[in-house]
Amino acid sequence: MKKTYLIMGGLLLAFTSALGQFSFPVEISTVNWGTTSVQMPPSPLRTQILFIGGHDSVAHRAISNGVGGDHEAGFAPAKQWHDYIGFTPDTATGSQDLGWLSVNHETIFRDDKLGDGGGMTSFKIRRVSVADGIDSIVVVPQNLEDEGFPDVSTKFFSVDFKGTVGETG
Repeated sequence: MKKTYLIMGGLLLAFTSALGQFSFPVEISTVNWGTTSVQMPPSPLRTQILFIGGHDSVAHRAISNGVGGDHEAGFAPAKQWHDYIGFTPDTATGSQDLGWLSVNHETIFRDDKLGDGGGMTSFKIRRVSVADGIDSIVVVPQNLEDEGFPDVSTKFFSVDFKGTVGETG
């Protein structure tokens, strides 16, 4: 009896497997679904260059390291090798400025005026209308009330992490 069930089960399995090998009975037509034209909506994003490392001049603090490497406050070409941009909103009452952009630098060279290695460049921005419905971002000149920076109005300020917050390496 067991042999009969085993043979019947084997035949059923073989028959089912054989039916699974038959081709699909529907023929697929080859219609050219390709298009002759593609319409792309205009991008809602606009780009605008505000700061160029190595080109724009940044104000740097006076440095007094006590070993003869003292420098007066002044200006130098900005560092490069940017790795991120941060934004701090301006929450001052009555201010029309958007806030401060901070561009972080990851450099490996030594700079007596801007500090060793990385650092940051900070600048304030404002949105202005230039045409019907088109806005532009401008860098706002600032005169920081800090005795360490030059006493002139400028756009870009260098932040040396080692000189301001201590060793970061």
